[in-house]
Formats: sequence, C-alpha cells, structure tokens
Amino acid sequence: MLTIFLPPFPFRGVEAPYLWVFYKFLHESKETLHFLISPSYLQTTQHFEENQRWEVEIASCKHLTYSFPSEATFAKHRFSHFNDDIFTQLMSLSGNNPILAFKRLLTERIPLLEKAIEGMLFPAGQEAPEAIVTCINCPSLEAVAKANGIRVVHIELGPLRAPNYRWTAYFDFTGVNGNTEAESRYLNIESEFDNCVIAIENLREFFLTCDYHFSPIATCSNIGVPLQVEDDSNLIAYSNDHDNNSLIAYAKFIEKKNLLIRAHPNSVFGLKNTDIKIDNSPNSIEFIEKCKEIITINSSVGLEALLFERKTTILGDSSFSFINKAKSDLEKNNRLAFYLFCYLTPFNMAFDPAYIRFRLKNPSEIEILKWNMGAYGYASDKQNSLAEIIHNGITLHMMEKIKQLRTQMTEELSQLNLEHKRILSEQQQALYEQQKKLEENQRTAEAHKKTIDNQNNLARNNALIVEQLERTIRDERAYLDTILSSSSWKITKPLRYSRRIITSLMRRIQAYARQTKRILSTIKSDPKILLRALRHINENGFKATLRRSTQNLEVNFATSRYDLKLSKQDTTYILTTKHCIFVAELIKRNLEKAGFPAGIIFEAPATGFESSLHFVICPQIFTTLPGTYIAFQMEQSVSSRWFDENYLRTLENAYAILDYSTINIQFLQDKGLSLKQINYAPISYIPEYGATTQKQKEYDVLFYGDANNERRKEYLAAIQKKYKTKLIGNVFGEELYDEISKAKIIVNIHYYEGALLETTRIYECLSRDALIVSESSSDISNHKNLENIIDFTEIGDIDGMMSRIDYWLSSDTLREEKTASNRKALLAAPNDFEYYFQRFLLATDHINFDTFYDLAGHNIEFQTDYICLGLPESTVRKKDFDKDNKVGFQYFPGLRHNVGWIGCGLSYKFILRKAHEQKFKDITICEDDVEFFSDWKERFDQIHEHLKTKGQNWDIFAGLIANLHADTNIKAIDKLDGFELIHIDKMVSMVLNTYNASVFPKVMKWNENFRDPYKNTIDRFIEDQTNIDVITTAPFLVGHKEELTSTLWGFKNSQYTDLIAASTKLLQEKVSAFKARNDKALTENRSNS
Repeated sequence: MLTIFLPPFPFRGVEAPYLWVFYKFLHESKETLHFLISPSYLQTTQHFEENQRWEVEIASCKHLTYSFPSEATFAKHRFSHFNDDIFTQLMSLSGNNPILAFKRLLTERIPLLEKAIEGMLFPAGQEAPEAIVTCINCPSLEAVAKANGIRVVHIELGPLRAPNYRWTAYFDFTGVNGNTEAESRYLNIESEFDNCVIAIENLREFFLTCDYHFSPIATCSNIGVPLQVEDDSNLIAYSNDHDNNSLIAYAKFIEKKNLLIRAHPNSVFGLKNTDIKIDNSPNSIEFIEKCKEIITINSSVGLEALLFERKTTILGDSSFSFINKAKSDLEKNNRLAFYLFCYLTPFNMAFDPAYIRFRLKNPSEIEILKWNMGAYGYASDKQNSLAEIIHNGITLHMMEKIKQLRTQMTEELSQLNLEHKRILSEQQQALYEQQKKLEENQRTAEAHKKTIDNQNNLARNNALIVEQLERTIRDERAYLDTILSSSSWKITKPLRYSRRIITSLMRRIQAYARQTKRILSTIKSDPKILLRALRHINENGFKATLRRSTQNLEVNFATSRYDLKLSKQDTTYILTTKHCIFVAELIKRNLEKAGFPAGIIFEAPATGFESSLHFVICPQIFTTLPGTYIAFQMEQSVSSRWFDENYLRTLENAYAILDYSTINIQFLQDKGLSLKQINYAPISYIPEYGATTQKQKEYDVLFYGDANNERRKEYLAAIQKKYKTKLIGNVFGEELYDEISKAKIIVNIHYYEGALLETTRIYECLSRDALIVSESSSDISNHKNLENIIDFTEIGDIDGMMSRIDYWLSSDTLREEKTASNRKALLAAPNDFEYYFQRFLLATDHINFDTFYDLAGHNIEFQTDYICLGLPESTVRKKDFDKDNKVGFQYFPGLRHNVGWIGCGLSYKFILRKAHEQKFKDITICEDDVEFFSDWKERFDQIHEHLKTKGQNWDIFAGLIANLHADTNIKAIDKLDGFELIHIDKMVSMVLNTYNASVFPKVMKWNENFRDPYKNTIDRFIEDQTNIDVITTAPFLVGHKEELTSTLWGFKNSQYTDLIAASTKLLQEKVSAFKARNDKALTENRSNS
C-alpha cells in the first residue's frame, strides 16, 4: 500500500494546507491509500465553501481535474492523524513564528515529529508501506523512511501549467523545488545528446497550448523581476536567504533604470507605485515578452524565460538551475529538452499509483521518456535513444497540428462557399421578387384607377344619402318638438304612443346613418370591396351578402384596437407588483427573444406613463394605469373577492387579457368578456434563473405567502412543531431567492379549499432548484407535466404532507438527486409560456409566422398523425371534443389572430410544416367541433387502406365539404364496400381532412399577409391550387356540431347547416350527372363496335 504524507499543520494560517493534493489523490486512485494527515482534511466540502477555500470552487475542480470526495470515497482509504500537540510544541520551539516553524519542517529533523511518523507508519500488525509520497521536503519523514528502507517520492504541481501550457508535475526521489535530482540525472545521460540538435522553437511549440506569437528577439530593454508568494516553501526554504526585498535590491544593484516588477497573483501584498515600473500583463508570457532578461529567486517564470530564450539569473535553489550551466546554446537546448520531457512528468501521472510503482522499479531514462511521451499521446516504440524519442514526439505533434490546421481551413473554406452561395441566391431571389413586385404594382395601379373612379361616384351618392338622412332626422325632431309643445299633448294619450314610435324611428335612422358612415370608411380603406360585394350578391343573393358584410364590419372594427404596436426601438415596460416579479421576468425574457427591449417597473413613473403599450400584471392593484395596456390576470376565479364590476371593466378596457388558467378564462367569458380579447398564457419554468451555487441549508421547511388564514395556519402549526421552519411574508426578488436557497423543502399550501394550483410559486421555486411538497389542486388534471416533479399530497391531508416531508428530509442524497432529475426534466419539457406568449405576439401582428416558428415551434412535437385543432381558450368546445375523442387525436393548441380566419390559416400552416419536418407520409386533422358519426372510423379505415394503394396520386381526403363550389368538377369515382369515393377538383371545408405529404409544401406557401377573406381563407387557398386531387364521400364521413359557436367567425355553427345541406344536394346532383355521362358514353361505344 502507498502512503501519502501531507503537511498537517496550519503554518500559513490555513487548515488542510494541501487540500487540492488530497482531493487529487482521492480522485485518481482506484486502490486503498494510507494518508498521514490532520483531521482537518476530512471536513466536508460545505465547511470549506463557507471558509471560501479556492480548492472547492467548481473552476478549480475542472482546472486540476478532480471531484469532491463522498463518504463512500473516504471509506475506501486509511487515515492516520497527527496530534495538535506536535504543532504547539513546534511553535513554541520557533518563538511562535509559524513561518519559521514551517521552514524547520522543510529543512530540519524534528524528533517529536519523527516519533509520531514512526508510530503511524508501523503500527502493530500492519505491513510496512511500499513507498511514501509527499508534496514537500521533510527531513524528519525522510529520516524515518531511510531507517526502515522505504523510498520517498516527492511530487508537486509543475512549472508549466494550463491554460497556456501542457500540464506538468515534479516527480523526484530526493526533493521537490530544492535538493532535487534533476542535474544528476542529466549528467548520467549527457553523452546521449552528443551531436543532437533540438531547436528550442520546437520545444516551445510542443509545450505551448495557446495561440501566441512570440518573438525570441527582445524588443524591450526591461529587466524583469517576478516576485513570489511570501510564504511559499520555495521562498522560505530554498531561496539561499533571498526574499522579495533582497531580490529587488539585487536587481537595482545591477540595473538602475529599466526594472519591471511583476507581483505574484496570489500575494497578499500590493506593490506601491514608485520610480520602478510595475507589470500588469494578463499572464507571464506577455510579461516575459516585455523583458530582455529575467532575474528570479526560483520562480517558475525563470523556466518560462529559458524556454522563450531570455537571459535568466536564478538566485535560489531550483530544479532547473542546471540548465544555465550549459557551455553553449546547443547544450542549453539539450538540457532544457531533458528537463521538460524526462524530469517533468505529465500532471496526472504523478498521482497515478501505477506510474508511481513504475518509477519505484528504477526504470531507465529511455523507459521514463517513452512512458511520458505516451501520456502526451505519442507512441515511441521504434526509437531507441532519448534524442530520437524527443524528435519523434515533436514530429508527431507537428503533424497533428498541421492536420488540425488543414481541417480548420477546409471547414472555413466550406463555410465561405456556403455563405457565398447563400448571398448569391438571396440576391437572385431579391431581384426576382423586385421584378415581380414591379409588375404587380403596375397591374394594381391600373386597377386602382378604375376603382377610384367608381369609388368617387359611389361616395358622392352616399354623401347625398347621408345628407338626406340627416335632414330627415332634423325634420322629424322638429315635428316631434311641435307636437310635444302643443296643449293637445296633455289630453291626447294616443300621441304619446306616437312619440315612442317616432323616437324608435329616430334611433333606427341614426343607427343607419352610423352604419352608412362605417361603410364609407371601409370602402375608402379597401376600394376593392365594392367589386367583391357585387360578386357575392350575384352568387349568394342580397340578404346573405348583407349578413356577411355586417359580420366583416364587426371584425374590422373589433381589430382596430390593435393598431398600437410594441416598438423594437423603445423599451416596453411591464408594471407589476413585487409578488409577481417572476411573471414579469417571463414576459421580459420572451419580449426580448422577439426583439422588443423590455423593462420592469413597480409603480407609475413620476412623470406619468408613456403613450406606448404596457403590460400590467394584477391591474386591479394599481390606482393609476397606462393609457393602453395588456392585462395579465392573476386572480383565482374560485374566489370572487376581486371580480367586482370595477375590475371587470378594467379588464374589458385592456388592449388584451392574458390569463394563466383555462378555468379562469371560462369564468371571464361567463362574465361577458370576449373570447377574442382573452389569451391563454400558462406559467412555465425559466432555465438558468439566478445563481445555481448551493448554499448551506438553514431550514428544513420554508413557506412563503400569506400565512394568516385559518387553513394555512393549521398546516403550518403542525409543521412548525416538528421541523425547523421559516415563514416569509412580504419578501421578494433576490432576498426571497436567498431564503429559498437556504431551505431543504418548500411547501405549497392553498389559501382556499378548492384552489387552483399556484403555478407562479411552483415554477418560481423550480427555477431556483427548490424541492417542493404541495397539496394537489382542483385543476390538477391540467398539470400532468408536474406529476413527476412536484411531490403532491391529497388536499387537506396534513399528515400526508408531513409524511412526505419526513421522506425528503431523511437523505441529502435523495434531495440532490431529485433536484437534478427535476432540472433535467424541466429543461427537456416544452416551454408552454414561451409557446403561448409568442403565439400572442403573432396574433397581434408583432411578429410574423417564420419568427414565431423559429422561437416557439420546437415546443410542439406530434406523437401521432391524428391531430385535433382547437383553441384552449374555447374551453366548452375543448371539453366537448375530449368527451368524443375515442381514437386518440392529439390536441393541438391552434394559433390565433385578431382576424379569426387568419389564425385558422396560421394553424394549418404550422401543422403541415411540423408534419413535413417530422417526415409524416400523411396527416389527419379535425377541428374540435367535428361530429363523429357512429360508423365513421370503420369507413375511415377502409378509405385509408384504399389511399395507401394510390401512393402519391392523391392530395386531400375531405370528410365534409361545407360549401361545395358550383364549378366543382368530378374527375372519377372509386367504389368501396358500401360507399363511393368521389374525386373532385375543389373543396371548401376543414372539419376533418387527411392531407397527403404531396400537398404539404403547397399549404406551407399560404401567405398570411394577403388578407382578403374572399380569396385567402385557408380552404379557399387550397381550393385555388391547380392540379389538386380532392377525395370525398357521399354521404359525408362526419358532421358539424350545430350547438357550438364558431371560433373563426363568432356565430353559431347552426348557420352552416343550410350550407352543408346545399353542398350535399349539389354533390349528389354532380355525381348523378357524371354517372349519366359515363353510361351514355359506354352505350355509344358499344353501338359503334
């Protein structure tokens, strides 16, 4: 067994002074080791974190490649501890000077220490150690080892270190830093380097790992003086009585003017600006480049200076001093090559028991060099001399770098070619689009000229109508005033009845006048509407056109509120209470993702709100609101205490309403708020939300929120009796998060018995890596994604919650594993808030479809090719569909737009793009108001089997056609068992369709910016595609639920009933005509034959 001796005493005021060496051995060794140390080394990493030790920082672990030890790791090894009395006596002998005591440990034999070492190395019944490994020179240790025939290995962090160099380590059997064997080993093999030429630039190239262009010719006249850490063992024991002061004095003695002093980064003292220049270079390499000569006691900067061909004076004892004894530059390079490749070892090897045992066998220098070179990644099996092995390693390294450079150049050239092609393609596309736009503009200009002439004539006529109506109103009002002022009014009761009739008439006349003005305004903004209206009257009659026009006017005026837009130049402000900082942060981050600068405020600015659009979270809390605002409704509808008329009016006056719960959304609709105004925005996880460094846990349980209602008091009283509990009231932001990090468990307890899940608190805690035990909730079915993340207990079950708290407090490891698995699951899960918030920005024309898809499209993944399109805000329709969903349709939360039919088209564009992305062969999409007939699935399966035989020779199967175009042509009829498949060239309906992959690219080209509802609704767009093969059945496969309301147009589906009946009749007529033509043609062919 190997024994490791680490300095046990706090000579420099720090316990466990070589903690990183201890952790490194524990990490590297797969076998049992015997450590001679003080008990301080075995303290927890949490203890060292509290004392701000650099060894337990994550960066240090990664840099020196070790991990923190666990209890299981400690259990593998043996530990012998030094008595504190030894240090006390040593201090007394040293005049209570800890640095002098340290020097004596490094340079003198100490009898009481030797006795302690002897007792720990050779206890009764224990085998003697194979060897002792230490990181310092200790004459007492070496004396005990020598007396018992045990070798001592000295290791330490080498002079060349990452990130600028390959990691190296010292490995020496006589000493480390001082009293080393480096020179004697070189002299034993010096003759092997005769006639050997090793270029120093090749040594630099091999050991440097940074891209640094260094000139070996000094361009400055500075004399560099690198200082060392004042309590470092090199300076205390092996400096030949020099210290930093004497070093500077010596440098001043030989050079009066051009001194450049570099302080050590770990020194506790700062240099004072005097007449001497102080170096502030970021690293030692840049310091060396500023100097023509380096004077050092025994700093590793001295070795670097030799490697960079600077004259170097070394005043103290050092393992590399012998390099300066060379009589020529060639010999100096050989000595340096031996030191770097043979004396120094690769860093991790020094801590590897296998390597230590290899060196204990006294291998030759060639064997040592081959092992070292192999550790650097370069095999040397065929070389038989030190010089050949070094040359081979350098050559292989050069070849490797050349290969890397070639690969890098190839990748960069490939990237440049791709970029060139992309730019060329974009320029060609831009030219094409400009030409196309020019032609379109010319056609539009001609059409506009004709339309303007018609518009002017119509405007003049309408002005006359309006003037006549206003004159009529004035005449009627004057007439009425005459009647009312007459004496006969008092005795003529019938005339009072007449007045009510006339007043009603006046109101109707005024309404007609307003409608006429609205018509004129609409015609002025879109002159083409006249031509479309005439066409619609011709096709559908005057009454149908009037009804459709009224609906469109309502849509146009309802969407006028969205003219105000967010700005990508100015900051959008989010007004919030401090309780809801987390929600404000969700909004802010998602606005910034979309390119809108955002800021969070907690009250109205002293100068008043700006005129821009604001977000307001909990608007009922604020006495003053911005002029135009988007309200984020956070109250639970299970309690009506906030939902008075004032609050409902505040919501109704908002630009839009966001709400985290579909239960709340149904409640708001029941209160008379419009579905078009309300948008679903569920709270979600924020990755990397604040610091991830774990703090020491001070509480078992933390609860934050209002703890003053009876329900919560009962829970918390029971919890406080058993656990160390922290209750927090009005604490927010970083102060709150600091408290969360100190708690082992967060409990979530409802304010109301039937409360909704407090998702803001839940996700706020999860985003801070907290472990949560929570009551279940009345809407728990809406939060299945949290089932394996939150530990839910039954509502009102205090004992159940206590039981789960007991479970999680039973093991730190359990909690750490749970937190890690939660973080992994949350990062992998869809981000619902991101999807729905970007969906809202798309709905209000703040971003386009491609931006939405890039930002939020990844949150949707289809698990089946049966998709139901619906709006989660339309809760009645969703519940009705869920009741009928017997075949496993996946619900897709459709996209929205202020104009309903545009949102519908965006949804289909998204679904088919996602299906194309997932390489589906076809996809079946139904809308959530579909009516499934009893035999629909059996027929549908037959149809699908038939379509499979047709490959790509079909585009769409339509289960229902609501409005069959009069010009529809029947192309063919396929007969199946009991029904027919009819091939047609047009269709208008999306209630249940199957889309072949051949049609995906066509639908993906739908342009949401072309906003003509007569030409560009998604079904009209599909209908207008050329060479499209649509298949349907007679009778239709499915129906359309009459009792539901259309989310597209806002009217009852019963208005479709007549259209569907007419389509059914028309299709049957066309089928009969098609069969008659075919029968006649068949008869004629037979008679001719």
